[in-house]
Amino acid sequence: MSRVFSQLKTWGPPVVSMCAVICATGYAFSKKSSAAEGIQTLASLGTSLTAVANQAMEGVLSPKDAALLDAEKQELENRLRDSLKSPHVVAAISETTRRVGADVHEIKPVKVSGASKPPAGARAYPQYEVTLDGSYRQIAEFLGACARERLPTRAVSFLISRSDARKGTNHPELRARITVETFQPPEAADQSPKGGA
Repeated sequence: MSRVFSQLKTWGPPVVSMCAVICATGYAFSKKSSAAEGIQTLASLGTSLTAVANQAMEGVLSPKDAALLDAEKQELENRLRDSLKSPHVVAAISETTRRVGADVHEIKPVKVSGASKPPAGARAYPQYEVTLDGSYRQIAEFLGACARERLPTRAVSFLISRSDARKGTNHPELRARITVETFQPPEAADQSPKGGA
């Protein structure tokens, strides 16, 4: 038995030290993995917060962007106001006709009826009949330009025939009778002045 005690005395401290080292290593690894998990959690939280901050910055307008947006809003309100005034619409159509090089003969408001009448439940927009003389190219340019103007219109019907406007010249002209309609917002259509203002 004394021999066992002597071996325990000899081997006891190194075994205890080795056990302590193993336990300390295990504890360190467990702490390291939980620390790594904590670091990973903080990294993903930081990424999420950065994404949220970027989204918030996208939703905030700079003073320059706010001024541009206000100017666009004002222009749109002016266009809507002008679309309610028949003389403004007639002037815009006339300017478009001149710009494409055609000769305008007449622009007049027309009452929506017959084939141009919208189906039941749909809104009828103000229409204007435009009579002009020009070449095929000029008439086509007029039809395309109408939709891109400040007060846009769209053709709902047209009739093209030979014109007698330039008889005896080498420039054959065509006469086009085109019906266009303008857009008005639903709440403004009820307030629209009858006969233009």
